[in-house]
Formats: sequence, structure tokens, C-alpha cells
Amino acid sequence: MIELSVFITINPVSLKCFKVPFSYRSDNRNISDIVWKLIRLLAKAGIAAATLREGFLYFKGDRHKTLYTFYITSEEIGDIECKINELNETVIEPTSPQNVQISREIFYRAFNRIALKHYYVMKLNGKNYYVLRESIAEGDADFMITLEALNGKVYKVIRGLRLTFDFIKNYGLLFIDFKTFVFDEHNENIHWINLPGALRIKYKSFSQVDSYSRYVILNKMIELLFNGKNYKVIFPDNDVISFTKISSHSLYEVPYVVDS
Repeated sequence: MIELSVFITINPVSLKCFKVPFSYRSDNRNISDIVWKLIRLLAKAGIAAATLREGFLYFKGDRHKTLYTFYITSEEIGDIECKINELNETVIEPTSPQNVQISREIFYRAFNRIALKHYYVMKLNGKNYYVLRESIAEGDADFMITLEALNGKVYKVIRGLRLTFDFIKNYGLLFIDFKTFVFDEHNENIHWINLPGALRIKYKSFSQVDSYSRYVILNKMIELLFNGKNYKVIFPDNDVISFTKISSHSLYEVPYVVDS
């Protein structure tokens, strides 16, 4: 049986959330940046995994700390309205395009907090990539190499992952792809084609590994991603989504899964 880097939720996804009317001056770039920065900080602190959609703030987490954060911010800078007295509880299931987006965004907020122990999140073309932290990758030849050009410039080549969270029959599917990143002397991500010619061969030798090596390395990285083999995501309100590996031949036979 071939195992793919695909995981499926053990149960259908159903997220119990708070929902509150929320608006802000979206035409003011500073206000918009502040709102989304607060959402990221709430997730990083483990207070709430939240998102905004169609005039509402949806979040899983501490109701009082979350609302107080936005209340204080509104008092300080204005242009933010959170109608606390209209707070409701709701259940989000991935049964419509909007609910899929809400579920996906809340999931990523909670998942990123787990992943940040060993990875950092990088957005490229609107997609989430997880790059191994240099402190974790350095010293492991499977995770990182350095390349030095004739002019003395040093490039870092570090392993990473691309994650895609999707749904089939209300079950969550987590696709994990292998990815290799190149960083220049300014720690800026660059395309490998921009490496000096002599270094491209070394890059390809590192990035294009055989199937068995890829399997071994990918599994090491997945264990770091989940902090072990316990494939679960814990939300700030202590709700849990648990995953198990799915076999290649059973991908479209949901909910048939194999033990991890």
C-alpha cells in the first residue's frame, strides 16, 4: 500500500464558533492592517482563531479576551465597530463556498500556531508555505545546505512544505507537498533559476531526491509539523480536529481511512 502525504479528518468538520457583526474602515489601509494584525496576534497568543467574512467576525476561542481586544482598539483608534451585544454562537460546516472559506481560514489560524514551533509561515501567491526554521534545519543534511558562489555570496537552501486544506463530503483533507526554498545573502526568498549557474546543479542534487529519500524526509518534516505522530489540531477553545493518513487507493472512498 502506498501512503501519500494526504490526511483526512476522522470526523466530518463542524466548527462551533462565535459570530459577531464587525465592520471597519476598509478604505483606510492603516485600519485594515491593524485589524488583520490583531487577528494574527490573537491566533499566535492562543486566544482565538478568527476570520472576517461578509460583515461578521467568526472566531473560536476566548470570547471575553477577543471582544475586549477589539473594543479597546476601537476606543483608541476609532473606525472599528464590533457589536458585542449581538454576539451569537453558530456552527460552521463546509456546506457552502462561504462556509468553506470560513472553516479553512479558522483552521489555518489554529494550525499555524502549532506549526510555528518548527516552521515559519510564508505567503506566496496567496498560498501557505511552511519553511523550516534555520535553527531547526541547520546541521541536518536532509533539511538544509549552504551554497557559496565564486564571488563569496552564500545562499541557503532549506526544506519546506506547502499545505492545502480542502473538503470532501464534509471531511477535511490536508494535502502536504514537498518544497525547497532558496534564500540569498539578504535572507530574501529567490527562485532557484536566479542562482549562479554552477550552483544550480548542487541545488537540483539537493532538491530532486529519489522516492524513498523523499518519503523519509517528508515524514520527518510532517512529524515536526505536528510535533510528533499525533496528527491533530487544537483550537483556542480546546476543540480538536484529528487526522489520520489516507491511502492512495482510498482517496475517493471517504470516510474509509487507514490507521496512521
